[in-house]
Amino acid sequence: MDDPATKPIAIGIPWYTRAAYPDILDIMVDGDSFPRDFDEWRVKAEATEMRVESEGTAAVRALIDPEEFPHWCHTHGLSTDGEARGKFASLTAFKAVKSAH
Repeated sequence: MDDPATKPIAIGIPWYTRAAYPDILDIMVDGDSFPRDFDEWRVKAEATEMRVESEGTAAVRALIDPEEFPHWCHTHGLSTDGEARGKFASLTAFKAVKSAH
């Protein structure tokens, strides 16, 4: 059985807008692994969001701006990939939880 003390309060989920999605595909080094269609991506992202919340954890949408994200990655010594998206989303969730308390 999971220890409730180790369960995260919130999980960040990388999030994109429809307008920015084509640029997201271009700037990510692993952009070829993304769904080509925004609606297909959104269905998968919303399913992840619902799963996280059904497990009792808050899902925080971490909006990634295609103009700002490469600069954020460079500042943190990261490539524009899944690792960076995960770190950015986790940081966004942490900030959301911190500001709520």
